Amino acid sequence: MNFVGKLLNLLKDYLPFEDKLVDILDFVSLKDPISVFKKKLLYFCDFFNLLTEEDKPVLQEELIKLKSAKISFYQDSSSSILHMWDRIKLKEKLNLIAKIVYYTESLPTTSAGLEQSFSQVKLMKTDLRNRLGEETLEGLMLISQEFGEKAGLEINEKVIELFIDVKKNLI
Repeated sequence: MNFVGKLLNLLKDYLPFEDKLVDILDFVSLKDPISVFKKKLLYFCDFFNLLTEEDKPVLQEELIKLKSAKISFYQDSSSSILHMWDRIKLKEKLNLIAKIVYYTESLPTTSAGLEQSFSQVKLMKTDLRNRLGEETLEGLMLISQEFGEKAGLEINEKVIELFIDVKKNLI
């Protein structure tokens, strides 16, 4: 599915999605009857244009397999929705449906994270730091997201060695 549906169609103009799409995202929990699950899944796939012509018959076969699966067993014995789908994928061989569910679960449900990222960029790339390159800014953003409000970043010998190796490869 070409790079997660071209990054889910560039997040359909930056969220929030239309209400109907947000309403159907609960299909991943498998709480609805299979017929409702199927409608919601197909709507999601149509909205983001995820399925190729080759995927459509595979999806139909997997939906038939899912209908005969013991869904309540997976729901009751799994610690999370993703854990449940990992088990269903492994035991029932539902690779395509599981992949679509993983995509669904990766969707942000608000634009808050995106807005926070833009705010961080504004704080980092100021008039005094106007020559900050794209790669440097990206690195700073990743560090900021990873270590956010933690007390500090420990730089040990291994980190220094990795930095030196990367620097040698870039020169």
